[in-house]
Amino acid sequence: MHWRTLLLVVIAVLPAAGLWWRQQPAPAPAARAPVARPPPARAADASAVVAVGPDAAARQLAAQVLASAVAARYLAPGLPAAATALLRAGDVAGTVRALEASTEASAPAGLAALAGWCQELGQGAAEARDDWRTRLAPLPRSRAEALALEQLVEADYRARSALADGCARVRFDTQVIVARLQATALEGNAASLERAALDGLLPPERLRAAALLGAPQAQFRVALELWGSHPEDARQWLAAAAAHDPQAAAYYANCQLAGCGTAPDPVAGQAALEEAARRGSGYALGLLASPGGSAEPYRWAPPDATLSPVPPVDPALLTASAVERYAWATLAAQLAADGCFGFDLGSAAEALFAAGRLESLLSPSALQAGRSQATSLGAQAGPALRAARGCL
Repeated sequence: MHWRTLLLVVIAVLPAAGLWWRQQPAPAPAARAPVARPPPARAADASAVVAVGPDAAARQLAAQVLASAVAARYLAPGLPAAATALLRAGDVAGTVRALEASTEASAPAGLAALAGWCQELGQGAAEARDDWRTRLAPLPRSRAEALALEQLVEADYRARSALADGCARVRFDTQVIVARLQATALEGNAASLERAALDGLLPPERLRAAALLGAPQAQFRVALELWGSHPEDARQWLAAAAAHDPQAAAYYANCQLAGCGTAPDPVAGQAALEEAARRGSGYALGLLASPGGSAEPYRWAPPDATLSPVPPVDPALLTASAVERYAWATLAAQLAADGCFGFDLGSAAEALFAAGRLESLLSPSALQAGRSQATSLGAQAGPALRAARGCL
């Protein structure tokens, strides 16, 4: 039975409604007998995630992919730092133990999120690897790009395998998770209210309460919900979310560029977009690395990201020059090659090709300037961007 279904059975007294923006989870894996928890302080847990094969570089890339996937999917403001560090290292059992032992009010929300993510690993790592190879095969690419893509696909395979194996080694106590989540939600914890509403354990309107308490993802989704009927309120919620959520910051920058019921402000929008990219937003990074002109801009957001009703950016609204775009595209390509897009290999593939596509648009002198600016941008923005995406 699906994990969320189990939760709903336990708290059947609560109205159950899934939010409109969430994608359907992956099919549940075949049922298996419960397994005992591994003993605590198992030193091999964290390193096992990359202990596949003798190639140290390949193991490091797999670790980068996993850490970035965790950062994009699981991390949220307020979750216990010790638990998130363990999960970045691939220690699922240790993460569960840390969250269960934590007295922080946000721990139940983190445990519920992790249980949901483990449940969604229904597709085997080998099947995911074959699927990505099929999808990426038609893309035009150089030999170097092809090699980089193959390395990323293999790193994705290793990271998924390790995460799925770690999830299989633990058994989530559904009743305990639900009880703790309910208790902390009723106490007014924003993270728990948000998690319970997103998982259908509380009515969707309770998401507004989480937003009022400062949960940025809840603020973001309330903004999108209000966009058609109350655009002024929606903008205020979006601005509040943008202060703490890089993806919301990118959408708010998009709003400034497009106008969103007010006069467009390309200069402010461009600056906000660059700041969102530095904070780790793939959506913003993709727009900044786009070719410009009549070409369709890149929108590098995770497959399960919230869809925005904000009008799509017209490439002509972006004020960045071709040289500046090349610098951002070069940085994006390096991030992709280093596994900083996590499990989002579709965006990683586009990022690998972005700088090469821009080269044909630049004169020799502009290309030289672009390479110089790319070096400067990488040194200035790269470290913080990598930290935000979990791929140090």
